[in-house]
Amino acid sequence: MLNFPASSKVNRFIPKETFVDKLDLTLRLKDSLKNDVKKFTIINELSPRSANIEKGETVSGIFVMEVLLKERNINFKIIEAVAKQNKNKILFVLRHESEARLAIFHGKLYCSDWCDTNSLNCDIIGLGMDEVWENLVSQIAIVRDTPTLPAPDMCIDERLNRQEERLKLQKQLDRLEKQARNERQPKKKFEIVGRIDEIKKKLEEL
Repeated sequence: MLNFPASSKVNRFIPKETFVDKLDLTLRLKDSLKNDVKKFTIINELSPRSANIEKGETVSGIFVMEVLLKERNINFKIIEAVAKQNKNKILFVLRHESEARLAIFHGKLYCSDWCDTNSLNCDIIGLGMDEVWENLVSQIAIVRDTPTLPAPDMCIDERLNRQEERLKLQKQLDRLEKQARNERQPKKKFEIVGRIDEIKKKLEEL
């Protein structure tokens, strides 16, 4: 599991009924929360006092919350609702049997891939809480196999926006390249190739 400072360990159980009552969820999502989640536990609390991290301007504390699942899948709107209703930031550990994945909400929900629980890893990087939060988001949200990674000197929002733009363009490029391979009319194929070149140029500029 995560190798966070021993001083940050909490292991505070939160009855899921608390979220059923507090969260603004549809009846369907409330049923999903009751049926798909075994329990919520705050396993760590990262703060200036517990983890020797300087206070941030916008981030005062980060909870690490384990969500023990009955099934591997969960409606992510539940996780988003839990994140939005808490004044502190939350790093989620979604666990099912011997597997786990990380999830973090920053504008939208980002998730890591499933892996063996013992292989789950995320580092505390930074001197202040704001920086630690940005680096946690980066470790989970930034796709590592993109041809060109977003510049690390950008703030996390700029990096994520740039990544989203790249992924959107790459999706268009894949679709057009497939279309070009199947096109039999020379004029039409020429037009598609021209659009492909435009997208490739945009990708090079990002």
